[in-house]
Amino acid sequence: MGSYSLTLIRTEVAFEMGMLRLQAFLFLLLTSEGKRKYRESKTLPPVSNTSQGLVPETRPQKGYRDLPPSYIGQPTNLESPCEEQNVIFVESSIPVSGITECQTLCKVAKSCEFFTFNSGNCGIRTYSPNAYVNGSPLQKLGTKTDILSPILDGKVFVGQAIEIFGGNSLDCQRSCQQDFNCISWTWNEAGGLNPEICVHNYGITQRKLTVPTASNIISGPKF
Repeated sequence: MGSYSLTLIRTEVAFEMGMLRLQAFLFLLLTSEGKRKYRESKTLPPVSNTSQGLVPETRPQKGYRDLPPSYIGQPTNLESPCEEQNVIFVESSIPVSGITECQTLCKVAKSCEFFTFNSGNCGIRTYSPNAYVNGSPLQKLGTKTDILSPILDGKVFVGQAIEIFGGNSLDCQRSCQQDFNCISWTWNEAGGLNPEICVHNYGITQRKLTVPTASNIISGPKF
């Protein structure tokens, strides 16, 4: 076999290997299964909490933007100029006959990652949650394949939840600003259901709901 034939074979093999790598990349980029596998391959390091705020034991991998940096700096205990007290920013919901109908809607919606159900209202959510917090006792959750009741009754899936000891609404907003996927934030003051927890909301704000003052909740936009 001549040198020209060997060169041609090597070129064809390199081309086929390149196409396989491209197909694998497109699988990760364009499919929900691929995205989940990509997130699983980018496991973040453990984080320890101290009285000075969140201190990472190691740093997140460079370029990983699905989760925010675990270290947000020293808490300022300052109020955000954008804050709205006793308000939560939420996405849209539609009335349904029951939780089974809500799950059916999630099944037929290709972008649905999970759904919420509360008092006859169904919310189809299109982002992958990374945490959950305490919510209304009437709140129920599910996915295309499972209704997560009663194990997660009263819980709310969120984009991310970060504990900031000694923080305030400005610290929560700054934390949201460091999270590529964060659209709005909710700061839970001490004494509420989720004391000193900053919630990153990944869904687009469609409504603003008023909550009781005793909830100790403050919300605001990313910027």
